[in-house]
Amino acid sequence: MISFNNKYFYSLLPFLAIVITVALYKNYRLSFPKTDDAYLKAHIVNIAPRLTAPVAVINIKENQFVKKATTLIQLDQSVYITQLRAAEAAFETSLQISKANEAALNRSIKDLERVKSLHLEGLISDSKYLSAKTLNREMEAAMQSANSRGRLAKANLDEAQLRLSFTKLVSPADGWISNFDLRVGMIVQADKPIFAIIEDKKWWVEANFKETQMRNIRVGQPVKLSIDMFPNLKLNGMVESLGAGSGVTFSLLPPQNSTGNWVKITQRFPVKVSLNNAPETASNGWSPLKVGSSAVVTIDARNQ
Repeated sequence: MISFNNKYFYSLLPFLAIVITVALYKNYRLSFPKTDDAYLKAHIVNIAPRLTAPVAVINIKENQFVKKATTLIQLDQSVYITQLRAAEAAFETSLQISKANEAALNRSIKDLERVKSLHLEGLISDSKYLSAKTLNREMEAAMQSANSRGRLAKANLDEAQLRLSFTKLVSPADGWISNFDLRVGMIVQADKPIFAIIEDKKWWVEANFKETQMRNIRVGQPVKLSIDMFPNLKLNGMVESLGAGSGVTFSLLPPQNSTGNWVKITQRFPVKVSLNNAPETASNGWSPLKVGSSAVVTIDARNQ
């Protein structure tokens, strides 16, 4: 017959098994913290014109993949072409004036040398010698003034050329056109973003872990990831950085815990995970990676 002690022991076995299982699971989760509060990120470049002008040519459409240095849109150039022609004419005029003043200065130098020689021989009066010196100084001043005007005209010409180049908006990087809603004839405002480009060069995941999971997470630890949109796509990466503040710290309206009834809420801290094997974008622009996609992140936190 089974004794009372043995019966008591066997009755505790399920409870002990549950306790051991829970302890092992908690230890496993500290060694392999996991979260599904994670989202795919990429650099987003806002495109803004440098000039206020009507849109003349559109070479892109929403969600199109473009290469770096591709001309995206072109603004109306008529005003800036006119300004460039005026600047070119002013620069040419300044060059002609500088050449004329240079010739006049060279003549005044020769005349001064001749008058000086005659003055030393006593063949001309002091007044004529002083007149020649005065004329030479006037020619030097006129030459300096012409050079200054020439530099100003050249600066105006460079500015006109630069402003004309601003009528073409080119892509700063490879990526996808986003938030695009322009039509030919619409007037765009200078320095105001009109659409965006999502770069495909660098991808990372922003994973938000509970503060109770952050104990063993360190920079450089390996990471396994999957994205909900393509669950069969297995990605791996590395912990790049750990957030120094919780998510609510930088929110628009952070909670005021010093007033009212306080309820403790487990905080979440952002962890930036870089991707090591991000798939290449296809030639037609297709990629399984989409900004904002939900992801599941598991960190191997055994090595600290």
